[in-house]
Amino acid sequence: TWSHQLLDQVWGSKDSEQEYMAGHESALDGVPYPFEYEQRAFHYVFQTEAWKQRHLPVYDDSALASEGPLWSHLLVLPQCALNSYMLHPLSPHYEVARQWKQGDFIVHMAGHKGATKTALFLHCYEAFKRELKTKQPRSRRLRNVG
Repeated sequence: TWSHQLLDQVWGSKDSEQEYMAGHESALDGVPYPFEYEQRAFHYVFQTEAWKQRHLPVYDDSALASEGPLWSHLLVLPQCALNSYMLHPLSPHYEVARQWKQGDFIVHMAGHKGATKTALFLHCYEAFKRELKTKQPRSRRLRNVG
């Protein structure tokens, strides 16, 4: 399938982008760089701004054409649609676009651990339960659409 081919390409089968990256000047002693986890592989394939700002290797641009084979299988959503963050407003990494807001699907409590993460989770869970009491069940709302 297409998804298996994409994963083979970014995760290192023979003659893959991963193998190419191992020989690139940014690699450390032939270690396949930088795909330690899937997020970096996709930064590379999609040539994100974060990737380009670091002047890292360029993926074959023809594959990135909006009408190309890569994009015919993908839909890019705003980051917060599936993974927004619970950030402190005074954090140097605070960006309103990344902060969770009502309607976002998931809150990623990146960097929070132990009791702090538990307390944040419980706070969000209690807020969600309070909100549910004020709304119709989701199934009823969906039936009334259209």
